[in-house]
Amino acid sequence: VDDALALAQVEGLGYDNTLMVASHTHAGLEGMSMDRRNIANNPHIGIFSEEVLNFVAKRLARGLQEAAAALRTVTAGAGVVAMPGFNRNRRHDDATTDEDMTVLRFDTADGKPYVVLVNYAAHGTIMTSDVMHVSGGWPGVMQRTVEDLVGDGVTCMYTNGAEGDVAPRGYTGGSRFEMAEQYGRRVALRAADLAQAVATRSVEDFTVRQHWVNLPERVAAPDFMKIAGDEYQVDEAMLNTVLNAMFPDRAPLYLLRVNDFAMLTFPGEPITAIGLAAKEELEAAGIRYHTVAALTNDLIGYILTADEYHQSGYEVTASFYGDTLGAVIVDAVHKLVATMTE
Repeated sequence: VDDALALAQVEGLGYDNTLMVASHTHAGLEGMSMDRRNIANNPHIGIFSEEVLNFVAKRLARGLQEAAAALRTVTAGAGVVAMPGFNRNRRHDDATTDEDMTVLRFDTADGKPYVVLVNYAAHGTIMTSDVMHVSGGWPGVMQRTVEDLVGDGVTCMYTNGAEGDVAPRGYTGGSRFEMAEQYGRRVALRAADLAQAVATRSVEDFTVRQHWVNLPERVAAPDFMKIAGDEYQVDEAMLNTVLNAMFPDRAPLYLLRVNDFAMLTFPGEPITAIGLAAKEELEAAGIRYHTVAALTNDLIGYILTADEYHQSGYEVTASFYGDTLGAVIVDAVHKLVATMTE
């Protein structure tokens, strides 16, 4: 984020009002290769590369410049649809998932669709670690398909929801690419139908608010070595080094509001319970179309409730702030939502 903003040099655009939201495709460039805090030099985690960081930052900067040049007066509208059978809770088979897909559409002054933002929770796990080609995964397929269906010149943006414990469901195919293609198109058909049914109106409220959260003390999960130590080839000495060097003392939450639509962002991977708690805060504040976005502007790992933390599992081994992190984040969400009425 910092490098892209420094290269873009767009007037009025800074870290406090820029949201970079990862789709979390599992066939993307290695995230840790773009993080200067990564001093582990461990290929099982990902090795930092200045060349890769520059490659990505330059293209993000160009995108920011092109977006700034394309600013125009718009109308906006949102809609929501339930998507039963499209995702599942991967920690507990019978647990709740957030089935709602929400769409925010911006139109140009002459009523032509301009941008469609799709928010839906599902990991990028259709692609596996065996896929060595870079791909946007199912979200990339979904975005391209929505752009084809909604209209010429439309840009489709995507934000992943509280996907920490959520996986896609119901896809088939002879290869991982076919599976991603099939699933992405199915999601896109629903998203495009919803986007085309939305009615837009003038934008009376467009705000971005930021709240910095002081995070709990960093601590490795009790079962880290047993569950993830071999996979990542990390011993206790390296684990302590990584915890202190790669994970921040504080991280930002953001609240984007467009009329009766709002999106709360998390700097990591919240599970469904955390995401639903945030949505309830927005609904209680009078927001009709309430969404959450994971993986925004930093990475603090998985964000779980205390109960889920103590049930252990893979997600807990990638949660680095103990069993109080979820409560701290939910409290910060409450404070951030309260600023809407100040």
